[in-house]
Amino acid sequence: MFALSRPQFLGRFVAASVMLLGIFSVAGCGSSDTLVKVTGKVTLNKQPLSSGSVAFIGDVFAGSSMIGSDGKYEIAGVPAGKALAITVSAGSGPMPGMMGPKGPSGPPKGVDTSKMLPPEPKGKATRISPKYADAKSSGLSYTPTQAAEQTHDIDLAP
Repeated sequence: MFALSRPQFLGRFVAASVMLLGIFSVAGCGSSDTLVKVTGKVTLNKQPLSSGSVAFIGDVFAGSSMIGSDGKYEIAGVPAGKALAITVSAGSGPMPGMMGPKGPSGPPKGVDTSKMLPPEPKGKATRISPKYADAKSSGLSYTPTQAAEQTHDIDLAP
C-alpha cells in the first residue's frame, strides 16, 4: 500500500474533479438552454383566425399569446429543441390557464376591468373544434430549432 502526500492528493483530486466535470458537461450537450421567439399565423380553412389564443406547452414550459385580428401570434422565451404541444382557443376570453378579471372575489376596488380583456370581436364569432383547446387532443405540436427567430403557422380544420 502506498500513501499520497497532501499536495499529491489535492492535485489528483482536482484533476479528477475537472475530468468528471468535463464528462458531465459533454453528457448534457443534448439539452439546450437556448430560448427562441416563435411567430406565426393561425388559420381555419386557410382563413386567418381573427381572435383567440395560442399556447405552447412542454414538460417545464408554457407560453401563450393572443391571436391578432390578422391571425398572427408571437411567443418569446420558447426553449429550442424540445417538443411542445400546442393549444388554440377561439374568442376573446382569457388565455388558457389565466384567471379572468373577476377572480374568486372579484377585482380589487378601483381597478378598471374594462381593459383587462380584449374587446369582443365584431361580427360572427368563429367556431373551432373544442379539441384544439386541450393539449392531449389538439394533435398540434412543434419542436423549435436553434434559430433565434422562427415561424410556425397553424392551420386548423373545422
